[in-house]
Amino acid sequence: MRSLLVSVAALVLIVLNLPAAHAQTEILYFPVNARAVGMGYTGTADNTDPSSIYFNPANVVAQARAYLVGSNDRFESDDLSLFRVDAGGSWKSNPESTWRFGANAAFSRLESSIFDIVDVDEQMISLALGAGTTRDRYEFRFGAAVKRLSTDETIHYLMNPTHETIDGYAWDGGIAVAIHGNEAEWNVTPQFGVALIDAGPDLEGDFTTSLPTRVNIGTSIRVASPLTKVGSAEVPVFAAIVNLEGESPDEGAAFWAMGTEISLAQILFLRGGLIIPSGADDIAETWGAGLGVPIEQFRIRFDYSDYVDEDYIRDEMSLLVAWLF
Repeated sequence: MRSLLVSVAALVLIVLNLPAAHAQTEILYFPVNARAVGMGYTGTADNTDPSSIYFNPANVVAQARAYLVGSNDRFESDDLSLFRVDAGGSWKSNPESTWRFGANAAFSRLESSIFDIVDVDEQMISLALGAGTTRDRYEFRFGAAVKRLSTDETIHYLMNPTHETIDGYAWDGGIAVAIHGNEAEWNVTPQFGVALIDAGPDLEGDFTTSLPTRVNIGTSIRVASPLTKVGSAEVPVFAAIVNLEGESPDEGAAFWAMGTEISLAQILFLRGGLIIPSGADDIAETWGAGLGVPIEQFRIRFDYSDYVDEDYIRDEMSLLVAWLF
């Protein structure tokens, strides 16, 4: 009897607080890619992987002619799952041009349930376009993205379920600069990037909510050995990337993040990261690993990552297929 009373009391409290339980567009706030999560949510300056487009649309000018990425995310402490698929690539108007262009289209979906009382279904479609030019060793990239987000919530009251929806648009914009080394010898490539993420009006419908507009500022350093023939592909036998960046949202606390990746012959990838909220003691740790298959200009890679803090554990898997320049 006592447990029944406690359950009823908890149910009443949840129902009374349902206006505060509305989804806060988490699908746009969380990066949905195992590499990005494993590297501490970093990627504003680094364009070596499609996952960095989430942090800076200028990185749509990538190092792949075409790619397809599928990611699935699971939060162990919540009944919540995320799915995302990305498709895109880069191209030149002609082989002699110093300009390169890029495009990315993505679809994301979040499904969650709060104590089987509130069911949330969020969907996002995004399109990113960018251009870059190279002058001697210097590369300059620019990009922008537009997103369409819709949220459906079903609230199961005791005898009277209700259905609520909201939708709207957001946009991103960013720039990045890279200083390239000589791939015929050991080289160091520093990159710098800054981006404005999730700007735009409130999402409106049966209720209104705002996106956490963010400013990302980051730097990345990549160290790689000379290209060497491994099987049928030319790859660096050793490469390491270190990312350091800060994020400042207009709602909530800013934080610093650091991520690193070590790769061996583009076959084995090891990753780790730290997320340090401003003025807080709870530092979150991330780690990840990947297995790749380099075949001539093609790459196939499976990634896994784990995010652990005091609130939840997040596991993510991604599969990448890419055709490089």
